[in-house]
Amino acid sequence: MGTAGAGAGPAQRRLLVFCILCGCDSGTESDQHARPVTAHQQARVVKLPASGSCQCGAVTYTLSAEPLFTYACHCHTCQKRTGSACAVALVVPLEGLAIEGELVTLERVSDKGEINRRFSCAECGSVIHGVGAASPALSKLQSGTLDDSSEVEPEVHMWTRSRQRWISLAPGVPQYETQPEDLTELLQASLDYRQSRAQA
Repeated sequence: MGTAGAGAGPAQRRLLVFCILCGCDSGTESDQHARPVTAHQQARVVKLPASGSCQCGAVTYTLSAEPLFTYACHCHTCQKRTGSACAVALVVPLEGLAIEGELVTLERVSDKGEINRRFSCAECGSVIHGVGAASPALSKLQSGTLDDSSEVEPEVHMWTRSRQRWISLAPGVPQYETQPEDLTELLQASLDYRQSRAQA
């Protein structure tokens, strides 16, 4: 799925996706991006390739691309949508997510008037992933759909002002009371946190 970064190697693909987030049109490695690419190479969120599915098994997928970062969103919308305390997702290149099975699409208009899409199993309704208008080459893969999510840990927490009081956050993990307008801020914060964990 997707075409961003087609034919590029893993490090270059990460660079291209980062460029999509920051708006840079250079498409080549530069000092601006050297640090993020290096940080991604030092630590992994999941062992690749990773597999996952919906609850009933009618939809399965294989993830072959390294996640950019993992986040937890504590906003009221995510609490209502998941029926839980927060939503946890991995931001991955859409081209690295191969899905089999029938999905249904739910479109939601954001406060900015942008159309965001969520994709669910047509049989059991499990949400597999979502794609936002601001970053159409990226997928927000729901961490609970992974067959093995034991190593997945949020590297960024958003909307902590509506976080449930009984949830404790790991020391040093980046936290935002709301959500940064600039997606690169989330990416950079997660990279710094991931790098600090890799060096610990």
